[in-house]
Amino acid sequence: MKRLWLIYLSVTLPALVVYIGSAATTQTNYSGTWVLDKEKTADRPLRLEGYTMVVTQDGEQLQVTLTGGRKPAQRRHPADVDQSPRPGPPGRPRGGPGPFGMALPTATYKLDGTTTTVEHNGRGRVLLKAEWKQNQTVLELSQIRQMSTPDGEFTFTTVERWELSADGQTLTVHRTSETPRGTHTSTLVFKRSEPSSR
Repeated sequence: MKRLWLIYLSVTLPALVVYIGSAATTQTNYSGTWVLDKEKTADRPLRLEGYTMVVTQDGEQLQVTLTGGRKPAQRRHPADVDQSPRPGPPGRPRGGPGPFGMALPTATYKLDGTTTTVEHNGRGRVLLKAEWKQNQTVLELSQIRQMSTPDGEFTFTTVERWELSADGQTLTVHRTSETPRGTHTSTLVFKRSEPSSR
């Protein structure tokens, strides 16, 4: 009887260890269409009309496509506009990062932790990197935009930490953006626009 029990353990234990290990390393899947919940999002631009992320993910990469827009600024009479110089670093490049500090409307990240380099508008490059945190339940995405201008070199850095709710219907993004103007942090809350397939 003892011998049969030992044989049983020798067969089942390795399989159980493999199963537990594979379950523990299953990647969180963020695929879907995510719409910004403007009521729950802190520090969003006041003129932002909408912001949507379309995310596709497989075992090797994650692609994020951004869409969104702002309401046009209200035109004012020149006499009502302050003509004094604005503070800020001289020679600051025009056309900083896009919506919420992201440089690329579509970005593809490798999920093995390696860095991808993308040439951007002939004026610089963007470094993309994804890193899994907390046993692959949280994903950290970084975009580093390096620009070359006649006034010098400029760098824009955006780091996002993605956390998916237990029911798969809410995506919380903790974002930190560093630009020549300083550092800005915000927490973005997205809701899934279609039923979860989980």
